[in-house]
Amino acid sequence: MELIIEETPYVTITDAARELETTHLRILMLIRRNMIKGCQVDGEWYVEKSVIACFKGLEMDDKKTVGCRASCASGGCGGGD
Repeated sequence: MELIIEETPYVTITDAARELETTHLRILMLIRRNMIKGCQVDGEWYVEKSVIACFKGLEMDDKKTVGCRASCASGGCGGGD
């Protein structure tokens, strides 16, 4: 499910996890550690859709240790800042 907040597309952490072949708990943990941008709306957690693109370029070991910070230049996930 996609949600638009202030002209920025967000997806549920479940959808993001499925796309990234990880778990929703891993995505939530990255949000809570401020490694990626996310928000809770009506009890459901969402991440910026750009997070998916950030993660897709990384090897699984990088995803486990640093989120998408290592190689993301979009800034949408907070890692390219």
